[in-house]
Amino acid sequence: MSAGDVVMTTGTIRGLKEKYPDSQIDYMTSEQYINILEGNDDISKIIKWGESVNQSDYDLILWPHYKIRTAAFGRQDVHLADIYARLCGVERRDLYINPDDSYQIDLPKNFITVHTTSHPMKNYDRFNEVVELLKDDIDIVQIGGKDDIAINATETIINLCGKLTYRQTAYIIKKSILHIGIDSCCGHISSAVDKLSITVFGGTGARVVRPITKSIVIEPDYIACCPILAPCYGVAPWPCNNKCINTIDPSVIVESVRQNII
Repeated sequence: MSAGDVVMTTGTIRGLKEKYPDSQIDYMTSEQYINILEGNDDISKIIKWGESVNQSDYDLILWPHYKIRTAAFGRQDVHLADIYARLCGVERRDLYINPDDSYQIDLPKNFITVHTTSHPMKNYDRFNEVVELLKDDIDIVQIGGKDDIAINATETIINLCGKLTYRQTAYIIKKSILHIGIDSCCGHISSAVDKLSITVFGGTGARVVRPITKSIVIEPDYIACCPILAPCYGVAPWPCNNKCINTIDPSVIVESVRQNII
């Protein structure tokens, strides 16, 4: 399970709480994702993955990701967040993360956030070109993990990679004008804090995994550039000698940003 999956399942948690209002809902996840769920009032207890629990203490145990990871969910015309909810027998509600403002930084008055790195299949390798075209238009804050691909124009942007928790990241995105990125957790966080996102897609299908609200999607022309004419999800074949996402011209992304920061 990825960080983005955890964010997407928060809509399912809210649906479960509405269906079972008097219930205690515990959530088990990998230790590195616990921060995503902290401060969520719908969750009674967060349990670290692998920790011993007594299953007889629970009236209902749900593990939707077990089916997701072995299924061809990308062939559906149903968003993954809704698939999670339907597997749990509820209607999806709004995604949720509790923003944390504890990271001390003086942010620009107006800025956008950029996230560059996920699975290599999802990475758009031309973000340096995008930032070079945008750097005189708007302040830029790069967010992500400590091993994320850094944007070269370090003197013109604020690089917070590896410095923030997920909830601190949510706060930074919420304070921004909009978020630009790839198919990753940060896009889903932008939905959870009701912020516009511009997401660049390639190997994964936007119709299934795009940020679920306030999202602008930019996709390649699969028919023109991909042997299988569609998102491959990294299996047809991988690594790819001609990553479809990199055929997207940076000017297309820049124009979308400019239209939405005015």
